[in-house]
Amino acid sequence: MDSERSHKLAYIAGFFDGEGYIGIQKTKYKHGDGQYRYFLEINLCQIDPRPLLRIIEEFGGRLYMVKPHPPSRPLYRWRAAAVKAADFLVEISPWLLNKREQAEIALSFQKTMLRSAGRKSVPTDVHEKRKELALAIKEERRIVIANSVDAFNNKNTGAYLQ
Repeated sequence: MDSERSHKLAYIAGFFDGEGYIGIQKTKYKHGDGQYRYFLEINLCQIDPRPLLRIIEEFGGRLYMVKPHPPSRPLYRWRAAAVKAADFLVEISPWLLNKREQAEIALSFQKTMLRSAGRKSVPTDVHEKRKELALAIKEERRIVIANSVDAFNNKNTGAYLQ
């Protein structure tokens, strides 16, 4: 990998590590068998759309404008799902710090999607694995937030507050 690309990916990874979201979403399965359908989704929000447009040029995905509540400014959201989301995470994973575990869970999840491509019904063991990974990524996100709050509170005690 050339150094220009490496620098670009490191920048994007840092931006995503601080502001991005990795999730495994659950929806009702369209074929009416009662199973939930899971899919990988990532997004990144920003008031200035220009960094997000650069990410779209590099990785694809879609840009949405979230309507503001006055007096706020519009918020732009970049979103990628499934294979595009996984490809993005593979590219930036070497530079992730806060979201590395979430990215690993997400990539493990996406591998389960390849096994059942084209099937209308998902085997029970695969469905259960997807459900387990969806819960794992939610728990990992909770842990990261709790640790961040603890770190902030510990740094902002004693001499820091005087």
